[in-house]
Order: sequence, then structure tokens, then C-alpha cells
Amino acid sequence: MRMLLHGLILTLALLALPQIALAEAAPEKRVREIHVLISDEGDTRLIMRFPLRLAYANELAKTPANTPLNAPFIVNHDKDGQITHHLNSTALLDDYGAFGDFLLRDYRFSVNGRIITPDTPEYVVVEAEDLDNADINVGLGLTASASMLSLCAAQYPDDPNIDDTLIVISLFLGGVMPDDPVKIELLSTALPGAQQAGFETRIMDYRGDRLLQTSFKGNTFAPLVLKPAPAGLFASWHVYAVGLIVVVGLGLVLWRRRLS
Repeated sequence: MRMLLHGLILTLALLALPQIALAEAAPEKRVREIHVLISDEGDTRLIMRFPLRLAYANELAKTPANTPLNAPFIVNHDKDGQITHHLNSTALLDDYGAFGDFLLRDYRFSVNGRIITPDTPEYVVVEAEDLDNADINVGLGLTASASMLSLCAAQYPDDPNIDDTLIVISLFLGGVMPDDPVKIELLSTALPGAQQAGFETRIMDYRGDRLLQTSFKGNTFAPLVLKPAPAGLFASWHVYAVGLIVVVGLGLVLWRRRLS
């Protein structure tokens, strides 16, 4: 009887935990992740991680293979006739803000038709293998604050190849409340068919009682409206059930003590 009671209490207590699965930030070179969270101030925050190559989709779509890429903050390397495209680290450090604007140029955020300009975007540039070694979990609060900046600045890449480089960026949608429907649009150009292979976008909204997840294949995605998921009937029922089981359990314990 005691084991059965303990088992019921433990099971229902676990069910009462928030239905939020924290997503691992596995630094896959062809995966873009967009995490929609509630900020410390109570409005909406986004943390995005994406391959740097995706930021240059507009220019890459009209650039033939093995030819120089004419784009902001890019330097082309030619080694034995093989041309690769690299981020110009010196230019980035000279104008950190301008590169941040460039990274967000293809993203549009709105609520009920009202365009929202992101507040205080902060970003870091990191080579994929460095982020992999850091073993970071975005769901546990990877931010563009001092901790993340110090982590990445220690091994700041020098003119990294855009194919081996990731961007992690944090921004706030000021005044957008946790229950507001957020529309995310991507305005970039689709890469030619073969170049899209393997690219994927994963969007996760943590603001509701249940995690909402959506994914798209290719380097672009359709406009998406994120509406936080309310607790379902089961979610409401099991919270009350936990309370009932705990009360019954305490009653049994007190009853056994009175008999002993």
C-alpha cells in the first residue's frame, strides 16, 4: 500500500512539472534554431542560432560556384584555384553594430500587423567546433550577456569560413507580452535547389504551458504566427490530482501515527 501510494505521488508530481522540453543547441552547420522565450522583464525574447552562410543567402543565390562573393563583411580566399568565402573579422570589429543589422536584415517580427523592431540585439560569432566543445544548452538560458560573450571571445575566430561559422544572437521584442501572437517572416532568397540540401529551420516557442515546435526544410521558411499554447484539459486535471493525492497521502500518514 505504501509503495503504491508513493508511486502515485511521484508519477503525478512529475506530470505536474511544466511541459517544456529544453532543446539542446547541437551546433549543426545547416540548422537554424529560433527560441521564443519570456524575458526577465516579462515580455518576449528571442535567441537564435544559425549558420553564417544563411545570412548571405541573397548574395549566394546569384553567385556562381567557385567565384568571389561580393557582399558586406566578406573577404574571399583563393587557394590553388579554390575560392572560399570568409567573414572579415577586422571589418566586423570596426563596426559591430552594422554587422548586427546585417544579420537581422531578412527577419521581420510583427504582432497583429504592427511591425516590432528588436531591442538591444547582441550577437557572437563562433566556429561550429568551438560551440560544440562548449556543450551549451540554449534552453537553459544561453544569452548574449557577459557569460556568452566571454565564452566566445576567448577563441574569437580570425576570418572564419562562412561554411564553418555559426551566429548566436539574442534580442528582445519590447512590449510584446507572453500571450501575444508573434509573426515571424524571413525575407531572404531561396538558394538554388542543390544548395538547399540539408538546411533546416527549427522554431520553438516556450512561452505557453506547452512547448510549440515547428520545422521547415530548406534555407527559407513560410511566414509563421506563434500563439502560446494554453494548458489542455489534462494539464489542468493533473495539477488538481496531484493536490488530491498529496492530501490523501498526508491523511494516511497521520492516521497511521494515531494508530501506532
